[in-house]
Amino acid sequence: MSGTRIRILYLAELFLSLTDELHLITLNDIICKLSERGCEVSRKAIYADINALKQFGMDIHYERKKGHSGYHIIHRKFDLPEIKIMMDAINSSQFLTNKKTHALIKKLNSLCSYHEANSLKNGLSALNIAKNENEGTYYNIDLILAAINKNKMIEFDLFDYDIEKKKCFRKGRRKCSPYSLIWNDGRYYVVAFYEKYSEAFTNFRIDRMDNIIISDESAVPLPQGFDIDIYLNETFFMYSGKTKNVILEFQNSNNMMNIVIDRFGKNIIVIPQENGVFRVSLMIKPETTFMGWIFGLEDKVKIIAPEELRQEYEEHLKNVLYLYKK
Repeated sequence: MSGTRIRILYLAELFLSLTDELHLITLNDIICKLSERGCEVSRKAIYADINALKQFGMDIHYERKKGHSGYHIIHRKFDLPEIKIMMDAINSSQFLTNKKTHALIKKLNSLCSYHEANSLKNGLSALNIAKNENEGTYYNIDLILAAINKNKMIEFDLFDYDIEKKKCFRKGRRKCSPYSLIWNDGRYYVVAFYEKYSEAFTNFRIDRMDNIIISDESAVPLPQGFDIDIYLNETFFMYSGKTKNVILEFQNSNNMMNIVIDRFGKNIIVIPQENGVFRVSLMIKPETTFMGWIFGLEDKVKIIAPEELRQEYEEHLKNVLYLYKK
């Protein structure tokens, strides 16, 4: 590579790594830094290179400050708050191992200056969350994406953890048609057609999948009109099942509507009752996790319909009570 071409790449790297909205680099510093990399250059050549980078799209500005003047980059592809948001999302993701978390955050640091990276590092808290220890999860995602793009089925093993915290594989390998990858509540899932539960989609947790291979068999075609957003709104904590019209009644409380919106969003039917009480009509899959969510709200919520769900929840409460009466 010629001296001019390598020099302009080094110059771009200097701007990206050493400058930002608050930090400048002088012309003399640029010449010195390039010299350290074996590029002897005149001021005139630096001016020409800076103009070339600006024409390429780099937002380089010259600023005069009291006692210190120089060049810096004002805007980048990602602003600092955007990088911070991505870092926090990665740091709080349970499906990522600590090793992969640190690797991804390091890559994000390269999108900002050295000074900004240090400020982000100082503002990144060590969250007390249970991180995934399965290093294969990241590569499972890669394999599943490849299968989706090739329209192929996948085969895999599912495992749980036993009392000694060791993998305990479930009997028999699974085969399914993967349609989409979903990140929900800190975990990654694959939405798939699984013949055993052919009446509905099945969601498999990717960090509990092992020994994945892409099958030679073509995937079962995705049903016409399938809308992933509608599916997610109907799915409670990624548990599969039949969608039902559920009506809940919430007691008058300042934060109950906040809880409902946080869980289901604003696109819900709200039916006001007397004395501040309100009902909500939902299309969801009311599985075991739904019962747990209702239980956590204590006497602030009541299931109105369907009747079979009321009876099922009543039985659920009896079982819990029986456990504590033993």
